[in-house]
Amino acid sequence: MHWSPPPDVSYTVVRRKGSVTVETIAEAVESTASLTVLVEASDQAGTCVPDGRTRCLQDSRYAVSVDWWSLDGAGGTGLVVHEGTNDSGMFWFFDPKNWEALIKVLDGCALNGHV
Repeated sequence: MHWSPPPDVSYTVVRRKGSVTVETIAEAVESTASLTVLVEASDQAGTCVPDGRTRCLQDSRYAVSVDWWSLDGAGGTGLVVHEGTNDSGMFWFFDPKNWEALIKVLDGCALNGHV
């Protein structure tokens, strides 16, 4: 795979255990490496603050968290999968490689005239 980034653009990759900023990539680089990213709103319209248990959607207007429980009384809180878009978020319960829930927020205001 060959990817050429646009010139004079800054890219910020945010990871759970820190932040890495890559600025102005001037030439294309061929790589077999992969990186999973979580998309967060750059211009927040809401007050949601994301963390490992809270996923902010639709420009931080919606805060989403999930809880689970079983018939024997065991339970816990879902943890955010660090992959998704501004409109969708995923959570895992027992294994970070086994995603348990997908939450998607759709803006349907234009459909019923509430623009």
